[in-house]
Amino acid sequence: MPQHQLHRQQSSTSCQFEVFDPSEAHYFCCFGFCHSKTVGVLIFLFELIELLSSTVYLFLKSATYTTKEWQSTEVLILVGLTLIGIIALGISTALLFMGVCCEESTLVIPYMVRQIIMMTVLVITGFVKTKWVWHIIPIILVQVGLLVLSFGTYKYFADKEKFNRRNAICTSRNASQRNNSKAKLSQQSHRLSTIDLC
Repeated sequence: MPQHQLHRQQSSTSCQFEVFDPSEAHYFCCFGFCHSKTVGVLIFLFELIELLSSTVYLFLKSATYTTKEWQSTEVLILVGLTLIGIIALGISTALLFMGVCCEESTLVIPYMVRQIIMMTVLVITGFVKTKWVWHIIPIILVQVGLLVLSFGTYKYFADKEKFNRRNAICTSRNASQRNNSKAKLSQQSHRLSTIDLC
């Protein structure tokens, strides 16, 4: 087979590279607002401020309790739950930061899970403490917004990883096809030279 025919065959079977375009994907948010790494950074900064303010609030609030109040079960439960929430917020925010820096979708998942758990706890608290409902509703709305944005960031990274995997497979496949074509050309050249010698 002539060399130009082999080149045509290689071109027809080679894998085509794809360009990552977030606007072509279907997301759970509008106008491409959460299809970027920048939104992940904004979520991280918001949660970092929330983490610092919650820690300061817990410290100041704990300082105001008297010895008698510290002995009550309600105060201990409240402080304990707040402390657990701060620890969970710190871990999920740290993982979110790593996910944004490394563009790793799996590191964003713990943050989304934390948001779902937090909203569930807030809803249950609203049913138990009905007088807190009007304070809880705005918090839930903010958490829903953060969950939607974090899902968009997760989707952005997941799609980018998928495109990178496809391109890596294409690179490997094309390299293999080029090596096979070179081997075939070498064999044909050797065969032709043998025929010429005969």
